[in-house]
Amino acid sequence: MKYISKVDEHVTHISEYLHESAEYNLIIIHGMSEHRDRYKNVSEEISKEKINVYTIDLRGHYQSLEDGPLGHFENYEYMVYDIEGIIQMIKKVNPLPTTLMGHSMGSLYARSYLKRYQDHSIDQLILMGSPYKPVGLKPLKSLLSVLSKLKPKQKAQWIANATNKTFMKNIDNPKTKLDWLSFDEDNVKEYISDPYNNFPFTYSGYYNLFALLDEVYNHNWENNQSNLPILFMIGQKDPCPDFKRDGFNQAILKLKNVGYSNIDAIVYENSRHEILNDFDQNIAINDIIHFIKK
Repeated sequence: MKYISKVDEHVTHISEYLHESAEYNLIIIHGMSEHRDRYKNVSEEISKEKINVYTIDLRGHYQSLEDGPLGHFENYEYMVYDIEGIIQMIKKVNPLPTTLMGHSMGSLYARSYLKRYQDHSIDQLILMGSPYKPVGLKPLKSLLSVLSKLKPKQKAQWIANATNKTFMKNIDNPKTKLDWLSFDEDNVKEYISDPYNNFPFTYSGYYNLFALLDEVYNHNWENNQSNLPILFMIGQKDPCPDFKRDGFNQAILKLKNVGYSNIDAIVYENSRHEILNDFDQNIAINDIIHFIKK
């Protein structure tokens, strides 16, 4: 399946895992520097439970590149508009109760969608591995604002290196520079070996990522659907939400402060950032299915 953007005719590629007697839809937005095919096995398992699963590629990833290398995109808002269009397209084909799920960077897009589309086309929301807003974001965003204009398509490897170094600080006896992703060594190896993973963003890509992060934590929210069921899922050893600075609870509190009252959270003791590719995978899959069907 493909979606052609109403904004700029950009093509977003979508994988479908359908059940002939489906009663629900689940739309999955992947995280930074990965792609939709990494959710194939999980999607196949979930689809057995009468749930149609759709996985989409973010702009600048895999088969949904803009005019530039992997990690390059010029306006994150276009992707938010695309998400709304994709939801409407899927519901037109399969008008079923629909859950939107975003992992990591995908969860930021999901929260931006939640903020912008108050007459929600979704019935539930799952936010997995959702990042916190780091201290010092403003000066870095200002620098990237300049660099994204001077050399928008140049890769910013130094930012990727600094990010990974920060996330690796509390990882004991690491075997790779990306062990923060998962306890499962095979998963980390597969992630590293895939040429469509583990790429740095361009200056334009990073500027838009931080602009997206800034948006979901600012105060200009309205809420017309306070009882929307929302589930946060996080690995106990995930450095991305920054448990030490209470980043995970800050993300939940942000939504509560703008009026969302039907929020649950599950912390997975045997997982780092990629819950669906870690030792709690089966438990997490069952929790997703239970949440969708409750």
